[in-house]
Amino acid sequence: MIMEKVTINRLTGTMKGISNFVPLDAVNKKVSDIRGRIANQYIQIELLINAYLINYFAIKNKHNDFLVKFLCDDYCSVGLKINVLEKILSQEKMYKGFYNDLRRLNNIRNIAVHSPPQSIIGPLVLHSKKMKPENLEDLEKEFVKLYSKIFSPLFQEIDRIIKENH
Repeated sequence: MIMEKVTINRLTGTMKGISNFVPLDAVNKKVSDIRGRIANQYIQIELLINAYLINYFAIKNKHNDFLVKFLCDDYCSVGLKINVLEKILSQEKMYKGFYNDLRRLNNIRNIAVHSPPQSIIGPLVLHSKKMKPENLEDLEKEFVKLYSKIFSPLFQEIDRIIKENH
């Protein structure tokens, strides 16, 4: 492998010294687009989790209070919500491995949103001190697959509990 000296003009985002490169602005846009898709879809899953917890724990006239004062509190993490959901919605009502898939979906979201790109050439690889390098495009494919698998059964359980409580 031949190493080339790379210089980046921080003001314009242009690079010198690499024969085949993607402009920095294009890399940043691609990373932002993928991160945005993952974050937006994950918000839908978190809303479903919130809806289930609200309908399980709160009486009708307290739904908004439970949402605002508890579920949306900065210290009420998604991990906590998943743990509570797992205690009240058994895996038998879902599918085998549902909670592992849900935790992996959350993990992918965290990696995509919080990890900086490691490289500007070739695949979009994310890296942090806590994980091995991950290809962002591969993570997005895995995320979409898990999202599709999780969304419908979770939505059906919310529908069931709402009907049960009304």
